Amino acid sequence: MVILTSAGLDITQLIGTLGFPIVMCGILCWYIYKKQSESDEKIDKMTEALNNNTAVISKLIDRLDSNNGN
Repeated sequence: MVILTSAGLDITQLIGTLGFPIVMCGILCWYIYKKQSESDEKIDKMTEALNNNTAVISKLIDRLDSNNGN
């Protein structure tokens, strides 16, 4: 909503000019894009954590194997 009002356009003016369904489609597209971006960031962080955990588990397995060989 801030983007629309900062450009000098009011939501009521947009609805009056374009119509309610068109304005709502635009707002919902913006909302979906924003949520998808947030989701992508969270997935990237989780992927990094998973890769770090995998590396640590591999090191632990190697250490356990070397201790069993003694």
